[in-house]
Amino acid sequence: MNEHPNYYAIIPASVRYDNELRPNEKLMYGEITALANSTGQCWASNNYFAELYDVTPQAVSGWINDLKKKGYIEVDIIYKDNTKEIKNRIIRIVSTKICEGINKSLIGGKQKFKDNNTRDNNTRNNIYSEVPDYLIESFMEWVEMRKKIKKPITSKRTVTRALNVLHELTDNKDKQIRIIDQSTDSNWLSFYPLKEEKKTRQYPEFEPEEEVDAVEMPEEIRQKISEIF
Repeated sequence: MNEHPNYYAIIPASVRYDNELRPNEKLMYGEITALANSTGQCWASNNYFAELYDVTPQAVSGWINDLKKKGYIEVDIIYKDNTKEIKNRIIRIVSTKICEGINKSLIGGKQKFKDNNTRDNNTRNNIYSEVPDYLIESFMEWVEMRKKIKKPITSKRTVTRALNVLHELTDNKDKQIRIIDQSTDSNWLSFYPLKEEKKTRQYPEFEPEEEVDAVEMPEEIRQKISEIF
């Protein structure tokens, strides 16, 4: 089993800019390419990917199914003889998908395309280089949301400002993730305090008044009142 990835991973444009894929599914595609041997096959198990990304094997299974449905990979299951017990699983990269979306006019100018593509990739990677690993999944989902509402992030400065706002709100990692997810779900362009933590108006507590014993009104006062009314 090849579970020693190559130094480089390949994530083609058709995968990188597929808005129907989650950020972790795109990263996993790249990991599969890094693990794939010379025949384009990857033998890594769900447990391997689960430990790598600190998620459950069930989450990994969902990512693989999504990549398979989109036609980016093929999956073959090898069972033990005369049983339904899985012996091995082979993940294959669909090579036709890698080339999808490349402009045919670039044929004959491969070196120029390669240089431009490398520069573009470096620019995109540098924009998000300050985002901590523990935030990257939620942060990139927020980035994808901004693309969908036509308010994309186009500079590293915007990313830096967003991270500064986040750290001003809290240093708690779990709360930071929840704040980002809140902005993603609400289609917000920045980060704000968690709704459940907004301070409610506090009113002072008053001491209860002492009970006063009722006293019967004197007869003379009652007569005067009756004369008036």
